[in-house]
Amino acid sequence: MTQTIIITPRLTLKPFTLDDAPGLVSLYSNPVTMQSLGGPSTRTLERTEAQIERWIQAAAAGTSLFLGIYEKTSGDLVGQTGFNDLKEQVGDIGIVVSSDHWGKGYGREAYLAVLRYGFDTLRLKSVLMGTDEKNEQMRHLAEKTLGLISRGPDPMEENSVQYNLTAENWPAVLERTARSQK
Repeated sequence: MTQTIIITPRLTLKPFTLDDAPGLVSLYSNPVTMQSLGGPSTRTLERTEAQIERWIQAAAAGTSLFLGIYEKTSGDLVGQTGFNDLKEQVGDIGIVVSSDHWGKGYGREAYLAVLRYGFDTLRLKSVLMGTDEKNEQMRHLAEKTLGLISRGPDPMEENSVQYNLTAENWPAVLERTARSQK
C-alpha cells in the first residue's frame, strides 16, 4: 500500500510516524475523549511507539490503515481514524477525536473522507463500524448523518452496537450528506 494522505477542507489525514507518539499518548490518556472507549489508556510512550511501528507494518502489508487527523491551520494532531482490519474487500472503520475539538465537525469530515477512500480507492465492498451503545456522538454520526441502520448488538463486544455500509449504499450516503451541508 502506498503512502496514503487524504486532504479535506480543514483536515489532513496521514499515516502516523514515531514523532506522533507523544500526541497519541495525550489523546488516549484524556479521560473525556476516552469515556466511551473504555476509559483513558495507561499507554506509555514506548508502547505507543511500538504500536505505531505495527501500524506502519500493517499498512505496508495492506491489512490495516491508521491515519492521524491533523488540523490544517495548526498542524495539531486532533484524532485518529482508519481501518482496523482490511480483508476480503471489507474494512472495519474507527475514529477517535480529541474532546478539545468536539463540536467542530472534524469527526464527520474525517469519517466521510476515509469512507470515500475506502470505497473509491480501496474498492471495498463493505465497511463495518462498531461503537459503544452509550456513545451518542458516534451513534448520531452513524444514524442521523450517514443514515445507517444498526445491525444490533455486536456479538463480540458487550454493550456495543454494530453498523454496516455497503458499496451499493455509499452513493446514497454521499447524496444525503451533500444535502445536509446545504
